[in-house]
Amino acid sequence: MEYLNEFLPDNLLYALGWTVIHALWQGILIAVMLAFVLLSMEKKTAKARYLVANLGLLALLATSVITFCWMFDQSPTITIEAAFAAEKLSDSQPLGFWEQTTQNFTNYFNANLPLIVSVWLMGFLFFMLKMLGGLLYIQHLKNRYVAPLDDHWQQKMAVIAQKIPIKKSVALMESALVKVPMVVGYLKPVILMPIGAINALSEEQVEAILAHELAHIYRNDYLFNLLQSFVETLFYFHPAVWWISGNIRLERENCCDDLAVAL
Repeated sequence: MEYLNEFLPDNLLYALGWTVIHALWQGILIAVMLAFVLLSMEKKTAKARYLVANLGLLALLATSVITFCWMFDQSPTITIEAAFAAEKLSDSQPLGFWEQTTQNFTNYFNANLPLIVSVWLMGFLFFMLKMLGGLLYIQHLKNRYVAPLDDHWQQKMAVIAQKIPIKKSVALMESALVKVPMVVGYLKPVILMPIGAINALSEEQVEAILAHELAHIYRNDYLFNLLQSFVETLFYFHPAVWWISGNIRLERENCCDDLAVAL
């Protein structure tokens, strides 16, 4: 992995590597704190729990950005000089257990930063390509094997959209590719219903589904989900991030259910 030093400046390599390392304990700490907060909010609204879960994910992102900026200013040459100074100090004065452990820990990870950054970059590129592939597939769903539902349901959707209210123009389509109702797109959103699903449901059930999907559009969930997916891509290696994201998605659906029930 030494070739990475030829493409990345030392200070960038140093900052990336240590940001990944520090994100491990930072993410665990934030997830534990979030777990206690969510447990205390069991009787609160889904909207409040959703906000807190998002703040947890944002806190980890902000903490990592601050860590990266701080580490970027720590020149590797200074680190090397500090290592030599510590070595001379250890020759003249024995280090305590904690100081020795900290020094060994730092020296080990400094020596393996190229490997750490290489593994993170490969994973990041993999999940980024996966995310882009998902976006392309969504566009495929939006434009292939779809047909507008009849005017009766278009009018039903328009009535519900006015109650929320939604100012965007929303298309209601039947798709031969999707298996569950979903919203596709942000600027020009489309609600896709599985083909034949309308016939298997009562009118009240269809109205509830439309209200739920329109709630996603009203809340701009498609855009926020994209941003969340990008953060997941950055921290793909961290189980705490996936746990926080799972809570966000759960509470997002609960928020839409609450809005649909209110209508």
